[in-house]
Amino acid sequence: MKKATFISIFFLITALFYAFQWNKAEETNNLLSIGSKAPMAHYEMLDVSGEKLSLDAAKNDIGLLVIFSCNTCPFVIAWEDRYKTISNLCKETNIGMIAINSNEAKRSGDDSFEAMKTHAKEESYDFYYTVDEKSELAKAFGATKTPQV
Repeated sequence: MKKATFISIFFLITALFYAFQWNKAEETNNLLSIGSKAPMAHYEMLDVSGEKLSLDAAKNDIGLLVIFSCNTCPFVIAWEDRYKTISNLCKETNIGMIAINSNEAKRSGDDSFEAMKTHAKEESYDFYYTVDEKSELAKAFGATKTPQV
């Protein structure tokens, strides 16, 4: 009984610690507002097509929709069926669209560049899907999770 109580308290304290750390990270990141000028707009990233491009290159006349994404996040997986609809709306309104994999933690595994190419093909991505190798662009945007638009 004492062991189960101790384990429960330990997990509760751990969860609270990480919850406060998450909030602290959100406070220190300066998340861009809609309509803001993109930081690091010339920063080149590798697209699943094999080409390098920047946000400036992905932008259309009206602007650019940036989604920080990845292959493995359960929230992305649950949400990414909307990407096609969003892509179509962007095309209709002459807005560029780019998904950026900023998941540095799994870069050699499920979020590797090769896995990104496979994922984009399986999901029929018709927009840019690039890799932010060291999450530099995500940090500049203040992005802390995926998907984050």
